[in-house]
Parts: sequence; C-alpha cells; structure tokens
Amino acid sequence: DFTEASGAASDHDPLLVQIDLMTEVTQASKVKASINAGEVEAGTEVQLSTSTEGAEIYYTIDESLPTEESTLYNAPIIISEDVTIQAIAVKEGLENSEVASFSYTVKAPLEVQSIADTRSLEVGSEAKIEGIVTASFVAGGQTNLYVQDDSAGIVVRGDIAANIGDRISAEGTLNQFFNMAQLEVDAIEVVAESEDIPEVQVITAEDIMTDTGEAVEAELVKVENVTITEVDNYGNFTGVDEDGEFKLLPQDASLLEVGKTYESITGVIDYNFSEYKLIPRLAMDVVESTFYVFANPSGGDIVAGSTIELDTLAEDGVIYYTVDGTDPSTTSEVYTEAIEVTEDMTIKAIVVKDGEASEIAIFEYQAIIPIVSLDVHDIQGVGHVSQYDGEIVKDVKGIVTLIDGSKGFFMEAPEADADVRTSEGIYVNIEDTNVNVGDLVSVTGEVEE
Repeated sequence: DFTEASGAASDHDPLLVQIDLMTEVTQASKVKASINAGEVEAGTEVQLSTSTEGAEIYYTIDESLPTEESTLYNAPIIISEDVTIQAIAVKEGLENSEVASFSYTVKAPLEVQSIADTRSLEVGSEAKIEGIVTASFVAGGQTNLYVQDDSAGIVVRGDIAANIGDRISAEGTLNQFFNMAQLEVDAIEVVAESEDIPEVQVITAEDIMTDTGEAVEAELVKVENVTITEVDNYGNFTGVDEDGEFKLLPQDASLLEVGKTYESITGVIDYNFSEYKLIPRLAMDVVESTFYVFANPSGGDIVAGSTIELDTLAEDGVIYYTVDGTDPSTTSEVYTEAIEVTEDMTIKAIVVKDGEASEIAIFEYQAIIPIVSLDVHDIQGVGHVSQYDGEIVKDVKGIVTLIDGSKGFFMEAPEADADVRTSEGIYVNIEDTNVNVGDLVSVTGEVEE
C-alpha cells in the first residue's frame, strides 16, 4: 500500500512515500541458546528460548534430529560432557522452526602445577596451584594470600579467607599487578589446616634489589642483623645489613623503631612502587633477640575475659611470668597456658635456658568491661545512632545471612522483638573468619556507626 505524502511536489522536490509492508508469519522462530557454542566449564547451564510466544521447544542430545516426540524443554540443560544440542520450536498453526544446533566441549580440568611454572605463564593464562599460606593482608577490598610451595611464592587474590599455615588449592587467572605476579581467583579450597609453614629462607639486602628481588617475590624470608636508619611519610622504613640497604613496609609501623638494631626481621617480599620490600606480618617477625619473650596481643586495650599468649624463639626455653608487678624469676609461675585478663594487668616475663635468664619483657593491658545480654535490636535501637556507639558488647548472638568476602559478614537476631522501629540485622567487621551462611554465632566487639 503506497500513499503519497501531503503537499504538492515540484520537479526538484523528492517524493515522500510511506510503505506499509504486510507479512504473514508461517513458521516458528529458530531456537536460541543462552551460552554460545564452544568450550565451557563442566556444570555449565544452557537455557533454550524462542521469540515465538507460546511455542514449545523439543530437543535431542544424541545427534538425532529433534521432533515433537523428542524431549520437551522445561529446565536448563547441564553440560557435563561433550555434547551437541539440537532443538526446534513448535506451535500449533505454524510450521516447526528450523533445527538449531549448539555443540559444546567440556574444558579439561586444570592440573596442579608448581608455583614457579605458574609464574612463568603468560598474563591471562589459567592455572591451578597448591601451597601453604604464609601471610594474609586485605588491600583494596580483597584479600592477598601469600602462598608458597617448594618452588616459589605467589599472591592469590580474591574475596577469600585462609589462615597462616593452611594448605590451599587455588584456580584462577594469572595477572601482573604493577609487575607483581598474582593469581586472581573467585574461591579457594582449604585442603588442610595449620600445617607447618615452609622453612624461612635467610637472605640479605643484596637479594631484595630491583634486579634480584623477583627470585624471592612473595616468599617468606628473614634478614639478620638489621639496623633501621629512617622512615618516610608513607611508612616505608630503610634497613641496613652487611650487604647494603633495603626497604621494609610493616603492617604495623610500631613494630620497627628508627635507630634500633634487630637480630632478625622476618616477612614476605612484596613489590610496589617499583621496589621490592620486606613486609613483617606480626610482632614475632621482628626480633631484637631470640632470647626473649613475646606476647600476643602485645599490650593495650583488651576485652576483659580475653587471653594473652606468651611465646619465645629460644628453643627448649622455659617462660616464667608474674602479674603482680614483681620481677619474674625461676621461682615465679611457669607459663603453660594462655593468661586470662579480667582487670588491668601488667605481665612481666623471662625465658630461661641452660641456667641463663633473658631480659624482662613487660606487657601492659587495660581491661575493657563489655556490656552483656544485648540482642541485635537492642544495639540498633530506635534512633539514627545506636546508644551503644563506642561501647564494647559481648556475646551478641546472630545467624549469618551473608558473607562479605574476607572483610566480614551480616547476621540477624535469632528472635525478633515486637518493635517495628528496630532492625534485627547488623554487619560484623572481622577479617578472615571461617563462618558460613546459616551459622549461629556469638560476637564480641565494639559498636561503631
């Protein structure tokens, strides 16, 4: 049907026409698949669809052509082996659609390879490793696990959680983050918990230079007889040993002090801002003397009822301690188990080996008395700001409803109150916890808006 546009047309004006094209649908539309044909992971779900409203889809996976006697599609098709899906759309009053064909091959599972071999792959390659976690840091909202096997170390990064000493299996994509190799993953598997960490390699400043550091990148190492000479505004310390200078970037700047000499400093090797740096992880990594007592935590505010663990690097050394302000001796209490803090406390401790006693280590704690018997709705309250903001609360029970990667989790009170103005949910900010959705947990911590 052609209709001339209104208005007179001159010899030079274009003729405008409207075309109404009438077509009659006689055949059902061809079936489409939600996943393109090709290589897929085992367990991939493929959904079939057609644009013909009210049409049914029939399919085969045995290489025969589909008919109305074939399997009726009513749920996603799970790909567990190499397969070709052939499908037609059928609707009464229309011809059956053309046959659509989708061939899938299942990607072969990755084999575990050494970390050294993984590090040598091209960026974007997929790889699977297994190793021991030597450090865990949160950066940019995700967790960096430093993982090591007998061949090398590497950073495994993602919304993941594991503890130092855990043996993990990780599968992901190799990337270079500002020239530091890392395996980016969606998840990890903890194969075994609390295994012995790899033997710490003793290195010198010479091994942490720009042209040598890659050989120990992401590995747990130790540098001995280190003097700290300076620190910059970004928390980068300069250390000096017999072979020269190197950089350190501790997780806690209070671990190091300019002007002090340390018997040894242990940590993992990181690469940032074009420099290799040693990152001490915790207080026991920084040793003024192996013949000394360490505490975890090492002092400060602590929730009453918490415990303090003492340790020493002196093999076969015996720890003696006091909590009454007196200096410890071999007649003092022998440390055999964690010390409970119920009030402000000063722990003094020595280690004794072969009749020789160490210097006295002093650890001071301020006990914080928590508020007990609160539920989530009590903490949330009816106002915009909780009345318990800044307070320590103890044993708040909840059911885990959502895991926020390695950064924390959401939980909900097991029982609600009758006040619609109060919320029953709350966020728990805690790193590297192993809770699961549905777990009933008890939480102690500080309320923060």
